[in-house]
Amino acid sequence: MAGDRNAPRPSAAEKTGGKADAIPPFTAEKEAEITEEKAAESARGGGKSGARRARGVRTAADVASVGVMAALLLAVQYALSGVAGVELVTPLLLAYACTFGAVRGAAAAAAFSLLRCLLYGFAPNVVVLYLLYFPAFGALFGMLGRLLARRPLSVRTAAVALCAVAMTACFTLLDDVLTPWMLGYAPRAARAYFLLSLPVMAVQCLSCAVTVPLLYPPLASALRNLRRG
Repeated sequence: MAGDRNAPRPSAAEKTGGKADAIPPFTAEKEAEITEEKAAESARGGGKSGARRARGVRTAADVASVGVMAALLLAVQYALSGVAGVELVTPLLLAYACTFGAVRGAAAAAAFSLLRCLLYGFAPNVVVLYLLYFPAFGALFGMLGRLLARRPLSVRTAAVALCAVAMTACFTLLDDVLTPWMLGYAPRAARAYFLLSLPVMAVQCLSCAVTVPLLYPPLASALRNLRRG
């Protein structure tokens, strides 16, 4: 009978069992789906922290790498300062910028441009020239490295070599405009300055066309391993 006090009552386990049956179980498919969502979020950079990394926010390791690269660029320039037209700043900086990105490439270039004044003096035209050219160089090759990241190594090497030769010529041409203007050269002196710069520009472009294809692949590989480590 429904009102019989002696009727057996359901145990606690039986009560909870009925509720458990009403809730769908946590299936393996659901767990796999959540795991895939977490993996996708991690690949996108993990939300806000990933967005900060994409914008180039520095860590201590990033700041250290910028400082080391700036010092290395300065040492290489000083070591080859006696050889007219031959330089290794271009292949080193472009490999670093292509690997570490536009922000860190521009930062290393700006630090190098200022540090070299300690060795060569603070000539206004040279300071302005370096601070205009080299940060733009670092930013350009940082963006180029990102665009070419999925391309074969041969394509990346050819592209950075062509851009490096073009940028090397732009450096001399920018100097040909900036120095006569800042120092107040007469038209004849400005023309002579331009003509005298052409042989040096030719040697620099030739040097760049040789050194960048030779040095970019091993430098980029070493820097990628350093970044992962």
